[in-house]
Amino acid sequence: MRRFLGLVFLLMIQVNFAWGQEKCRWIDAKVFARAAELDSLTAIPESIRVLDRQNQPVRFQYLTQDRTLQIFPETELDSVQVCYRTLAVRLDQAILRRTLAENYDSTAIFKDNRVSNLPQFDFREELFPSTNLYKTGSLTRGISFGNTQNVFVNSALNLQLEGDIGDNLRIRASITDQNVPFQPEGNTQQIQDFDNVLIELSNDNFTLAAGDVVLQQRQSEFLRYYKNVQGLQFTSRYKLKGNWEASSQAFASVAKGKFASIQVPVIEGVMGPYRLNGPNGERFIVVMANSERIFLDGRQLQRGFNADYVIDYNQAEITFTPRVLITQYSRIRVDFEFAERNYSRSILGANHLQTNGKVDFYLNFYREKDNRNRPLLTEYSTAEQA
Repeated sequence: MRRFLGLVFLLMIQVNFAWGQEKCRWIDAKVFARAAELDSLTAIPESIRVLDRQNQPVRFQYLTQDRTLQIFPETELDSVQVCYRTLAVRLDQAILRRTLAENYDSTAIFKDNRVSNLPQFDFREELFPSTNLYKTGSLTRGISFGNTQNVFVNSALNLQLEGDIGDNLRIRASITDQNVPFQPEGNTQQIQDFDNVLIELSNDNFTLAAGDVVLQQRQSEFLRYYKNVQGLQFTSRYKLKGNWEASSQAFASVAKGKFASIQVPVIEGVMGPYRLNGPNGERFIVVMANSERIFLDGRQLQRGFNADYVIDYNQAEITFTPRVLITQYSRIRVDFEFAERNYSRSILGANHLQTNGKVDFYLNFYREKDNRNRPLLTEYSTAEQA
């Protein structure tokens, strides 16, 4: 009798161990708006609980065949808590030693089976082994040739990453390389850069962006800027004593271009094209994509065929649409960035915002300068640098 009770006790321990500990985690409700994989192992349907922020149950459906979970909330939710236990095995995985229908060999009795093959140990491990990370993109390679040109290779890369890579840590990455020597056309309100790299890590308290970022400060009336740069940007959000909330930001980058603000002389009734020159009379400049701001009599215009104007960034030419009335009294001001071909430019800056709902406090610092010892078209000797 004692042996029987001991055996029952050991079986209960093994069953509890096979069930595993309960897992609970907060997940974005959009993930399970459609059927999505809950876990790599099979979850016990009776142990699954889905709760909202008010600790109220949410209706769901779990399929053991493909281990997918789908929720059906009665109201719109931002996130849900999913708790469940898993089995130590996958019920949808076939476990067998051999299949007679496929592996039957009538001559096996005459073969020497004393030497067996070693198992394969090579496997691929993903960089971010997370079920909540969505990856899309393409990589293409091509060859172009013709009777009037040489053979050359075309390549294009488009990679998009978005999702969770850890507890309360999200990633958003966009890597695009079309391997073309020109910029996109400025004939739509939203443009897509051909060569763009942006990696952003964030949670509820901070955001870290690296690559092709946009620096802008529009909260205060002083020291406003809008720059397309390549660098690093860090933003932190936190609460202070009382009802004060604060946001701090710091950035270090290399400017893609140089800022300019010019007045464009226009001819009555002529829609364009009007060529943009540099502030010092530079001709044949290249305007940085999505950096222009055009004002007509103090009113900002919108880019696009169905809007106010289109722009050719490579030719630095602006053409207005019939929606804009050009007269001899029209005043056109254009703020833009153009490619600087003399010196590389570095940008350092920081800003701080503090508010309690009634009073706002701003502190801004911005510095942009030429690297005089690092020209782009030549190199200085040690004596010249001194």
